[in-house]
Amino acid sequence: MGTRRGLTALRAFNVELSKSAITPYSTGTDREVNRLKLMWWRGIVEDVYQNKPTHKSPIALELGAVIKKYSLNKGFLLKLIDARLNPVTYNSLHDVEHAADNTYSTLNFLTMEVLGYKTVETDHAASHLGRCEGHIALIRSIPLLASRGACLVPNTTLAKTGVSQADIVRGKNKDKIKDVVHDIASSAHVHAEHCETLLAALPPRSLYGLLPLTPVKLFLKRLQKYDFDIFNDRTLVRSPSLPFVLMKDSMKVDMKCRASRLAATRDSIMKARR
Repeated sequence: MGTRRGLTALRAFNVELSKSAITPYSTGTDREVNRLKLMWWRGIVEDVYQNKPTHKSPIALELGAVIKKYSLNKGFLLKLIDARLNPVTYNSLHDVEHAADNTYSTLNFLTMEVLGYKTVETDHAASHLGRCEGHIALIRSIPLLASRGACLVPNTTLAKTGVSQADIVRGKNKDKIKDVVHDIASSAHVHAEHCETLLAALPPRSLYGLLPLTPVKLFLKRLQKYDFDIFNDRTLVRSPSLPFVLMKDSMKVDMKCRASRLAATRDSIMKARR
């Protein structure tokens, strides 16, 4: 199993968990069905670590293979599952960060493990990226949840900007709603900047695991371009330049990796000559 296949298996596993997440707005029947699905995945993970036969579903088989090859942290995998078992509500942006730590950041930690890195430095950068992704996910969810009569914006942010949940659900006081989005986006921007400042000190190959920073930064720029109007359809449209910018950033990582390998080869030759 190669690195790309391993990362694909992790992402597929995370998607399955996300589809089964229990939310504050899940009905009683949905909650029970989703709880059973998540407990089934928990059983799959436990079986892999106990060397028991794995269920024959494609994702379960791939997950078992990636766990064994890369010796993934069992606690991280179980945290991904447990985070989806409990409905999430936010009282403050600190709660948003905590929820992001249990989902996005944890997935980033596992990504780093597949890439071969289990260091404080890489985990620090992965944590900031995950927190930023969590804030972005909250912002993007506002119109969708509003269309369903729901709102997950933290209470402290609503109080700070003078907006009620009813305002967001009904799309009223749009100028103040922009202030709400700006407040959340500002926190996301801080984490994105922290992550970016850490990149220079990290091993080149680990930067592949932090490439999600590219779409995050593009979304924040697009949000600013449209004055933080999250109910403007153009705000949520994926930037047309994303594939090209992502390819450019990926090529930069490729070049850094090659330069690192050449430097290591040169050093080993010099040592052999001495």
